Amino acid sequence: MNQSLINLGVYEDNLNLLSIITKIIKLDKRFRLLIAKDNIDSIFFEIKDNNLNAVILDLSINKENAFSLISETKNLYPNLYLIVYTGYYEKEIINLAKKAGANMIYDKGTDIKVILDEISKKYVS
Repeated sequence: MNQSLINLGVYEDNLNLLSIITKIIKLDKRFRLLIAKDNIDSIFFEIKDNNLNAVILDLSINKENAFSLISETKNLYPNLYLIVYTGYYEKEIINLAKKAGANMIYDKGTDIKVILDEISKKYVS
């Protein structure tokens, strides 16, 4: 396999879940996990400075302005593959996230390996 690794960032406010996700990603040879944080304080700089290809973003990490965060992120980095990972998987939330620019939306019950496979498909084809 001579494809380059996919630069990935994860923003999840649940530290236990972040730890589990981090361990799974580090075992996956398709990815280079460059950011794994429980806050979004420097998200825009981190995306740019680390040349991230994809971000997995917990919707509740920025409860007050989650959809504007998605929109602003996609406006600044239109080629970024932005995946929303949320416990609020309801039709209205899904529609708002898609409208804001999220590429994919997954319920937190979804196995992280399924999400990694979807990200990988985007970069393999």
